[in-house]
Amino acid sequence: MPDEQFRVVTSAGRAAAEASLSTRAWVPLDEVPGLAIETEGLVVPAGGRVYLVRGVMLEGTDGTGRFSIEQADDGTTAVNWGCLGAGAARQVRRPLIVALPRPPRDLVVAVSMAR
Repeated sequence: MPDEQFRVVTSAGRAAAEASLSTRAWVPLDEVPGLAIETEGLVVPAGGRVYLVRGVMLEGTDGTGRFSIEQADDGTTAVNWGCLGAGAARQVRRPLIVALPRPPRDLVVAVSMAR
């Protein structure tokens, strides 16, 4: 999925986003008050909708990593964080705003680090 179709929720909106995802892996963004401003410039596919989804990254790897997102035809959605680094790093939640062509069915979240 192109980078123009997703972004990490800013620190200002992170608490509201994490609270919305406390019992669900994803939620339509219009159900989360206050985050609509973070969609500016987001490219939404024809017939698609914007969602808030769970993401996880490794703490301190912002400069060496990135998220990638893929969605299968059946709606299964994969959110991956890949980075470079050495040693153990703590996993931290990072909610994402994602423009998807169809609602997520299952959400798979993965983290990887290469040396």
